[in-house]
Amino acid sequence: MLTEDDFSRYRSIVVPHSGVIYTTLSNNRMICGPPPPSGSAVAQAILNIMDGYKNDMKSFEDIAQFYHRFIESSKFAYAARTWLGDPAFVDNATEIADNITSKKWAEWVRSKITEETHPDEYYGGSLEAPAADHGTTHISVIDIHGNAVSVTSTINLYLGAAVTSPSTGILWNDEMDDFSTPHHPNTFGIPPSPANFIRPGKRPMSSQSPLIIFDKTPGKSAKRVLVVGGAGGSTIISGVAGVALHNLYLKANVKQAVDAPRLHNQLYPNSTSYEPNFPQAYLTELESRGHILKKVRNLTVVTAAERAADGQLYANSDFRKGEESSPAGY
Repeated sequence: MLTEDDFSRYRSIVVPHSGVIYTTLSNNRMICGPPPPSGSAVAQAILNIMDGYKNDMKSFEDIAQFYHRFIESSKFAYAARTWLGDPAFVDNATEIADNITSKKWAEWVRSKITEETHPDEYYGGSLEAPAADHGTTHISVIDIHGNAVSVTSTINLYLGAAVTSPSTGILWNDEMDDFSTPHHPNTFGIPPSPANFIRPGKRPMSSQSPLIIFDKTPGKSAKRVLVVGGAGGSTIISGVAGVALHNLYLKANVKQAVDAPRLHNQLYPNSTSYEPNFPQAYLTELESRGHILKKVRNLTVVTAAERAADGQLYANSDFRKGEESSPAGY
């Protein structure tokens, strides 16, 4: 139960530089994002795992292998998500976030990824399916100097709590729904995660994954910067990671990276969702490796902006919003 006292004691947290989650990729690139209870570390973990592969895309087999590894990497990362929570209440949340974004953990995961898929317990985790949400929005901003901002905000479900403030008219959120409840399995019958149980003053675990990826090469002019984030509940993490992978490793521009058909597997349930325009030949190959596939209309809505190698600024606002959507320049 929320009381007036809870609202009066609530404070926004400004995370110091030392609290930001960083992941170093090949070619001197760096990812940064907020710490738990955001899902940024989970998205970074997927990119960190995939960064250790050659990721050649010269043949059908190469591309099929890329998609298989992305799904398997996602399963390990989402399993680790179930151990994360508000660092003020979960003693080792920060250490877990640091661990899953380390080179050592990524190497261990790659050693576990085989040519086929495995039962749920193979990937670890504490058996919690992240809640869905439909009240999230993301903004990616970049200027000519390379200054960048990645901002995700949410009221959780459609219309939040469906109640507005009588004094301001602002729609209230229903973020309490993001917590796990003891002894109450989710829609799929999966037990909740103890790290995300409700406590007074605690902040619930979220899938919000705003990321900034930049080139940290000293003295290099026109350094590349990618700003990315999304909306769509638990699919945000895989969507943001997928767009970044297409841009960083498959040489796609932000238009191609955001518009490309997506895959999503959050381990609980252990099935892979795919969008209608995903090439059938790759789906058939994934099924042959043991993946259970499920067709969905759309997955995450992702917004991305980049300063490319040519020094120019590019941006894309996802067509999946289902309405007029275009980036703005000033």
